[in-house]
Amino acid sequence: MNASEMNTVERAKRASILLELIDRLREKESWGGVTEVQKSSYMLQTMLGVPLGFHFFLYHYGPYSRELMGALNELYADELVRLSNDDSHYGPKYTVDEERGRKLMESFPEETEKYADQIEFIAETFGGKGIQWLERVCTAFYIIREFEDKKKPLDRKSRADQLRKYKPHIPDPFINQAIDEIDSILQKARKKGLIPAI
Repeated sequence: MNASEMNTVERAKRASILLELIDRLREKESWGGVTEVQKSSYMLQTMLGVPLGFHFFLYHYGPYSRELMGALNELYADELVRLSNDDSHYGPKYTVDEERGRKLMESFPEETEKYADQIEFIAETFGGKGIQWLERVCTAFYIIREFEDKKKPLDRKSRADQLRKYKPHIPDPFINQAIDEIDSILQKARKKGLIPAI
């Protein structure tokens, strides 16, 4: 279901999940800016199967969703999040509004409880890692998701070639490191039972 097909209650439920994610990222001493929220939401939805309903495509810093950006703008317009810019080098950061944001989260506890383990895993794994790391690792996952045949997984060289093709500015050692990182993350998520069966 895409954003235009969502009713008000579904939007509010999705907003409560996004607010919880932003809150958990900030607890992990993450900056909580647009790039971190974009990449974390991508992994939450595509790797762990939390139904946010966003369409992602590969963009400058990895997977990106215009619908998610619209949803974040709505959170700000509805005063559910605050934007602050303590350091212009990193851009603005999101913080859940203590009154309105928390009230919405409390209105849909079943949503945040239902996905609490997934949100915590993403915040712990991706929070505070830095934009370059997020770009490399999330793009490595994007390549697995978009180009791998479920019956015949891409070998390491094919994944590296695809990553190099889409992100030619990334040096080879970091390409190999990104592949190792995403493989490790996937293994941890599987061990915790967080990756849904397809």
